[in-house]
Formats: sequence, C-alpha cells, structure tokens
Amino acid sequence: MEANLSNDKLKYFSFKGYSLYILPKSRQMVSGLLVGVKTGLTADFRIIKDMDCSPDKNEVIKLNLWKNGKRFNILAIYSPPNNKPDFSYLNSSTRTVLMGDFNAHSPIWGYIDSNNAGKSVEDLLNSNIFELFYNHSDPHTYLHYNVTSTSPDLLLVTSDISEYSRRYVIVNPGSGHHFGARASSHSILNSSLSLEELTQPITCLKSGKSSGEDGVHSEFLQHLSTCALSTLLRFFNLIWNSGTILSQWLRAIVLPIHKKDKDPKDLQSYRPISLTSILGETKERIVTKRLSWFLETNSLLPEEQAGFRQFRSTNQQITFLSQSIKDALDKSRILSAVFIDLKSAYDTVGTDKLLLKLANIGIENIFNWFRGFLCQRLCKIRYGRGFSKYGVLKPGLPQGSVSSCTLFSIYINDLVHQQNDYWS
Repeated sequence: MEANLSNDKLKYFSFKGYSLYILPKSRQMVSGLLVGVKTGLTADFRIIKDMDCSPDKNEVIKLNLWKNGKRFNILAIYSPPNNKPDFSYLNSSTRTVLMGDFNAHSPIWGYIDSNNAGKSVEDLLNSNIFELFYNHSDPHTYLHYNVTSTSPDLLLVTSDISEYSRRYVIVNPGSGHHFGARASSHSILNSSLSLEELTQPITCLKSGKSSGEDGVHSEFLQHLSTCALSTLLRFFNLIWNSGTILSQWLRAIVLPIHKKDKDPKDLQSYRPISLTSILGETKERIVTKRLSWFLETNSLLPEEQAGFRQFRSTNQQITFLSQSIKDALDKSRILSAVFIDLKSAYDTVGTDKLLLKLANIGIENIFNWFRGFLCQRLCKIRYGRGFSKYGVLKPGLPQGSVSSCTLFSIYINDLVHQQNDYWS
C-alpha cells in the first residue's frame, strides 16, 4: 500500500500476525510503500526502485516469498500521476504478482480513455505474460474529491498462476483515498431528512442575502409551496443517501471589502466576504444540527468544552475559573492558568485528521457529507464587475461556515484528555 511513512515512524504501526516492510517516503510530499507478510512465511524483501533515484519517479518493492518449496515474486508499485512506468525490472515470467497504484487509465479497467501509464500497462498485457484481474462490478478503489470514483489500483499475475489467483476489493478499507466510516446502528441519525428539518433552517434565512454561484436567493426558498418543498426535500434526500455533494456548493465568490482608514494598496486592508450557495447552506444547517444532537446525546464532547454548544457559554468558564482562584486562595495553594490564542485556528485544521476523527465516531451519512464538503473547495474574487479565475482554497475549515464551529470542537476534542493525562 501507499504508506507515506519514514523508518522512524514504522515502530508506531503494527498488524497482528504480520511482519511489516517499507520503502521509506522520499523527499516528495506523498510516497513510500508498505507491505505485510504473514507470520510463518519465509520472505526476502528488496527495494527495486526509489522515487529519488528512479528516472521515471516510480517506486517498486519486491518480496521473494517461499511456499511449499516454490518461490513467488510479489512486486508492489507506486507510479505518480502523469508518469510513464518502465517495466524493464520484470525479469521473471513465472509465479509473479504485480500490484499497486499505477495511476494508469485505460478503457480495459473502466476509464474513458488511456493515458501514457495506461498504454504501458496495455503493452505489458499484450505480451501475454501477465493477465489483469479486474471485474467491472467490483467497488472502485479511489474516491476523487468531486465524488467520482475510479480504479487506479491494479493486480496483474503471470499466466501460470492466474487460475489459482483471486482479487478481492475490501469495501471502505480506510486510507488517504477512502476513509472508512465505522458502521453505525443509529438509524435516526442516518435516516432520510424530514420536512420539518428542511423548513426550520429556511425560516431562519435572512431576507436580502446575496446568492452564491447558483443564483438561488433566500426569498426563493422562503416562498416555496408545500408541494415545492416536498420536491426540494426529495432532492436533498437523494444527495443525503448517495453520499454526494453538488460542486456548486463547494464554490464561493469572495468580495474584498476595504477597511475604513486602511491603505488600499495593502492586502491586509481588506476583509473577505464569501458568497456561497444558500441551498448548500440550508443542507449544511440540517446536517450540522444532526451532528450536534448526536454529540450531545452520546456525551462525545468533554464537559470542559463550553464553546459553540447549546445551553453553554464562556460565562460558565469564567465562573469556573473565578471559583478555582477563590478555592486556591482559601487553601493557600498555587493555581496555574494558561491562556492560548490560536492564530488562524480554522485555517490550520488538518482536513485528513478531522475526517479520521469523524470516521471514528461512526456517523456514516454525516461523514460522507463532510468528506465531500471539506475537500477541493474553490473560490473566485469579484471586484467591481470583474471576476478572477477559480482557485483551490487551502485545507482547513471554511470561514463563516455553519458547521465550522462544531467541526473545530471535534478536532480539538482530545486536547482535554491529553491535558488530564499530563496532570494525572
């Protein structure tokens, strides 16, 4: 598998019953391979290609595996996008397995057309030495940020062992490409949205609010008939149950508002106002309300966390601190307090880590929603009547988003536990 691990990090990972071997990550952003060998099997691990030294930037590792007195050659490959792999290292035509992320496109395994990597794999198959194991009915192995799915991960075996080989795709394996949300038995949480859930956030919309790219204004929703609301509800539920999200809901139009008495030539003199889809915001409010209900009902947020929670406020924290100071003075004890100002807190949230925390909670439909909502968000600047091109926003939580406060609370949730462990 694509590991992105260094040698010093390997000690923190283990799989019961398996010995782990890695090709350490290179200086590239994402690289490295990991393979596990079942305990009891005799294996010889070798690094064939390293991204830093390989002309085609491919990474290849090899296991010589012995079973029943026969040697099998197991090779794993990672080929970065827009590269053409060189298979000259394949010097055996028997008992050989080649697998990995080839980033290769071909109609043979479900793509519309072929890229250079795909043509290289096609040439390898045309040699009649290797056979491709692929079934169009198998789950795809890569989920793109736009919620399309493909199969860049391939399995090839030499013809002499093909009849003894099988390919299995684990559904929701959990990885950087496809986070596995834990199965949830919370039928209410994952049930279809109700008409009451839809109408409540619509009544809270402010009139006169500017629309996003889709051109839908708040007044459009506020004046919908019951029949039209039911149609909108069916549309929302279609999105909810399929785990997809509209691309227009991920786009923002940013208006730079000049701050009074500030230098107009300085970028810091402007306050950005984002115009997003009101339809998307309505759906986000529904999902966030369900998430908050689930967190509170199951006591998943610590008692020490008072921010952005119903029936709680910072006044409680001030009262608690004041009482703690008084108690310390009465008992002639020392009380330590640390005040932290997190600069650009939302911008520094790691999206992958946040999604992993959401996946571990076990909120299937809500997780699927935020997986699409947080990835590959775009914005363009409007100045006067002109627009810039769209640009990809940096990872983090969207500023001004309905759900950002709740998601940030989840992101820092374990800080309290770490603090308690330290003081104990």
